[in-house]
Amino acid sequence: MSPVSPHSPRADLLDLAAAAESAFEAVLEELISGLPETAGVISETHVARSTDGREMKLCVSRPEGAEGPLPCIYHLHGGAVVIMGAASAPYERWRRGLCPTGLVVVGVEFRDGAGRLGPYPYPAGLEDCVTGLK
Repeated sequence: MSPVSPHSPRADLLDLAAAAESAFEAVLEELISGLPETAGVISETHVARSTDGREMKLCVSRPEGAEGPLPCIYHLHGGAVVIMGAASAPYERWRRGLCPTGLVVVGVEFRDGAGRLGPYPYPAGLEDCVTGLK
């Protein structure tokens, strides 16, 4: 049985989301533990402005020494726009792992509905995703 229902107080729902975020990150971090580092990749954080003027982070990874235009993957991290973040180690590792194939990978740090990056009401996170893409 779930400890919450649709009728639970908002604070209880947010507490459950925070606990779920911690649990998911622990599982994902365990999955990447022991994997070798990805060499030859540069990772940087860029800042963009959301539609309401808020600063938002774009986590950009690219092959070291690559010049000119490259294909790009625009990464929207997991968590259903409710929990987790692009800057977490598992997502950073995933983005860096794709770069040696000749890709640039951009992860957008959008506002979540709960967890560390929330709580922001819908459609704040979706607007951030669109802004980052632009």
